[in-house]
Amino acid sequence: MHISGDARQLVSYARSCLCLSTTYLWDTMGEIVCSQLLAEKSALWPEHYPPELCREKENLAGKGVRAFDCSGLIKRFLMGGFSRFHYDPVLDYNSRTLLENAWAQGESIQLPEVPGLCLYLPGHVGIYVGCGRVIEAT
Repeated sequence: MHISGDARQLVSYARSCLCLSTTYLWDTMGEIVCSQLLAEKSALWPEHYPPELCREKENLAGKGVRAFDCSGLIKRFLMGGFSRFHYDPVLDYNSRTLLENAWAQGESIQLPEVPGLCLYLPGHVGIYVGCGRVIEAT
């Protein structure tokens, strides 16, 4: 089976993220959790950043914890990963626009054994890494 270089790199990137200390935060792409990040996100998305969540996540500040949401895990890869990250608003997709911009789509029952595919559920996306396994930010 042939797996494209990009798909292979996406799987490798996703697996490397499993080794990081992470947390789920809406509208994040692997940023280090800090007070400034929480303040910025809570100002933008108060419905996703209630005060009790901000207090809980504030305990992670200064500990090198990276924050992702489901699409942010993939967007970080698309924008250069960790070593070459450059924010690109053209690639700032949510889970739905990731699906809409996919070069191919199909039902999960038809899922070929091809690591590097993105799997979509309404409002959520993950990365298929093979053997029935998915890496996702939850």
